Amino acid sequence: MDPTLLIGLLVLAMTVSGGLLGGFWVRALINMRKHIISSADEVDRLAEVVADLRGQIDGLRGDHRELHERLDFAERLLSAQRQPEALPRADTG
Repeated sequence: MDPTLLIGLLVLAMTVSGGLLGGFWVRALINMRKHIISSADEVDRLAEVVADLRGQIDGLRGDHRELHERLDFAERLLSAQRQPEALPRADTG
């Protein structure tokens, strides 16, 4: 076989395979970019969910604090009502 023909076929084969591989890499990069963009959108969505959950937790903490204050108040009222009964009565005579 003629070496010039062999070199020509080799160059042609490399060009075709390079084009195919180049196309593969371009498609792979485009898919990666789409995945990165969708991942960024997902991260943004999850950040919103986390912010919403933090707001809900803050609300629950406020509710808990208020209920705790009400419980303390009720305990003080009950304690104040029971104390006079526990004290001995003084004789007035």
